[in-house]
Amino acid sequence: MNNIKFNQTGGFPLDTNLLDFMQNSYQLLNVLGEMAGNLSILKGCQQTGSVVSSGIVYIEGEVLPFKGGVKGGKVVIKTDKTSLQFENGENYEVEEVRYAAFGVSSTSFNWNDFKRIEPLIALMQRITVLEQKTNFIKVGTIMIWEGLKKNIPNGWVIIKKAENRTLRAVSSDDKLKSTGGSDRVIITENQMPAHKHNISIETAGNHSHSFKDIYLADEAAGHLDPAKTIVKADGYGLSAKVQASGNKYTQYHQHSTETSGGHSHSADCGRSGNGAEIDITNSYYGVYFIKYIGVDSNGNTLIE
Repeated sequence: MNNIKFNQTGGFPLDTNLLDFMQNSYQLLNVLGEMAGNLSILKGCQQTGSVVSSGIVYIEGEVLPFKGGVKGGKVVIKTDKTSLQFENGENYEVEEVRYAAFGVSSTSFNWNDFKRIEPLIALMQRITVLEQKTNFIKVGTIMIWEGLKKNIPNGWVIIKKAENRTLRAVSSDDKLKSTGGSDRVIITENQMPAHKHNISIETAGNHSHSFKDIYLADEAAGHLDPAKTIVKADGYGLSAKVQASGNKYTQYHQHSTETSGGHSHSADCGRSGNGAEIDITNSYYGVYFIKYIGVDSNGNTLIE
């Protein structure tokens, strides 16, 4: 900061130029208000009932005293000017006192927009507490993210290997980041429960089968046997002797098969099914699995 060495001998040259230098020097203090930000309360301005006490505020690059009074909705900047008489007998404006107060003007500021700033020491203490609370997030921490991909916070990345998968706890380090399983499966014969198919085939006892040996006999040739049954050539209707055509008749012999004992038959019930895949996907709710990999000194996500 600028400095003036007043304590000197030989007649100190206190003139208007030096006084202007002094004024410009202490105006540098206004910059400190930027630490609090525009429309901030640096000191005082406590409200009791409907009255706000005096204090110090920062408005648009200028640190100003605030004159308290009955609370209003608007704050304005006022200037009180004082004139002094010079050696030539003339009066000129010399002093300008600027301050903020409740009031009405073409340029005003909402009182509700003013924010009280805590001392830096108190802010540092609060930051330290917050850092301790968030320090549990270590590199490798996995979280669920329901927001949009573009809004994932710095330091976090999507776990690509976990897309379309569920997470599963492992029993040892060598199984970390392993993958497996499927949403679909085909059941094999070995995976089916033990079961059987019942087929019932009745067994037959001793029995025989009879059948007719039908043939065409020629009576003129002496082939017709009067003792045998004669049927029409078309196989329908019985008669003692039915002429089929001319001297030709149809006759048949009655035969019986050999008698057989009781027996059974084997059978195959056949197969069915196409071996299609079965969908075993659980009911789900879509989110992102994100992993913390850290940030650099500028707060940007590190490269994994």
